[in-house]
This record gives sequence, C-alpha cells and structure tokens, in this order.
Amino acid sequence: MKTRQGFVSNSSSSSFIVAFSKMPESADEVKELLFGDRETLCEYEHLGPMSTKTMSEIVFEDMVGQKSKSLKEVYDELNSGWDFKNADGSTHDYNADYSNLKEEDFGKKIGDFADEIEGQLVFIFSYADDDALGSTMEHGGIFDNLTHRRISHH
Repeated sequence: MKTRQGFVSNSSSSSFIVAFSKMPESADEVKELLFGDRETLCEYEHLGPMSTKTMSEIVFEDMVGQKSKSLKEVYDELNSGWDFKNADGSTHDYNADYSNLKEEDFGKKIGDFADEIEGQLVFIFSYADDDALGSTMEHGGIFDNLTHRRISHH
C-alpha cells in the first residue's frame, strides 16, 4: 500500500473582477482605495493582523501590465467558477459557443454587473489561501470598497 508522506493541501482560490474609476499610479493609491487609513486587516484571529500596505503592493503589482478586461473576458471569468448564475437566472452552459457574440451581447448576459462597470477599468485578480497572507487576500473582503465580483474556484 502506498501512503503519501508530503504535505497535502486543501487550499482554495478565488478570482476577483474589480472595477477602478482610473488606473492607480502607486501602491499607496491602491491602499487608499481599498483600505483608507487602515494599517492592518485581521480576517482570522489565529493568523493575526496582515499589513494593508503589503496587500496593496501585491494588488498594484498584479495590475501592472494588465489591460482593462472586455465584457467577454468578464463573462468568461464569471463563468469559470462556482455559484455564478447568469442574469436570466440560468446556470453555466459550458458547452455553449459564444465566439460569434458581439460585445454588447456579453453585456446583456452579465446584466446589472455590466452596467456597474461601464466606463471603468476592469482587472481580474486571483488569490489562494495557501498561507496567512493569501487567506486574507482571498477571504478578507479586500475589494469591498470597489465594484467587484468574487468567483470561487474551490
């Protein structure tokens, strides 16, 4: 019989579709948008407080080099995880071919969220809870001050 001797991970990950009114010019500007004056965020008592400066630096670094996402990219990301329902209440249709849809048709498919993000820069971030910082990034509500959606990839 074979037994596993190494570490077995049960970590989760989530992606976040986040709208910004403009491109932040620094990690400090990201920190102001996400956390205001807060210096730490403590999602889990046993993990202790996490630095909002560090989290803001990670988010800013993840933004650099990204282009604002199209409605098709937003739609695809919304459909890539769990617990997402289409604007009409239907669930995922993984076999559908949407390659011929026009951009505005993707907007109809994601409904109100398309209206909320219209005219903004939209970025997609992905974080996993494989360590204390990652747990806070994924589960700590770091984007709660901005228009966003979280997609679970558990």
